[in-house]
Amino acid sequence: MADGYSVNIVELAKLIQTLEDGAQQVREASKTLAAQGQLDMLGHDELKDSAHKFEEKWQYGLDKLDEAAEGVIERLQAAKKNYQELDDAHSGLFDKIFSGGGGGQSPELPGGGWTGGGEIGNALSGGQP
Repeated sequence: MADGYSVNIVELAKLIQTLEDGAQQVREASKTLAAQGQLDMLGHDELKDSAHKFEEKWQYGLDKLDEAAEGVIERLQAAKKNYQELDDAHSGLFDKIFSGGGGGQSPELPGGGWTGGGEIGNALSGGQP
């Protein structure tokens, strides 16, 4: 786009998949941490207590990271769906315009077609300027 930005839907889908994979790895790390249960074998009570506190903080952080990732993934999926719907809608509109239906003039668009008429619009529709 000349004065905005464009969205590559395929790359957006790849980003979503990468985030989903990362979130899954965080969940697996969290399960592994919880499943270890070997902290009580450390011996000294002070060392065991410190290890348990560390584990609790780490678990909390992993849970928060997973929660944040899920929120981002949901919003990106919604954005991807919206962009895909817009892309599909515009693709259908251009198909109608260029299929010869209406000589390049679309009643849905103001100004006599997608270029608004004029020299370019007339040339694209096969008319004279």
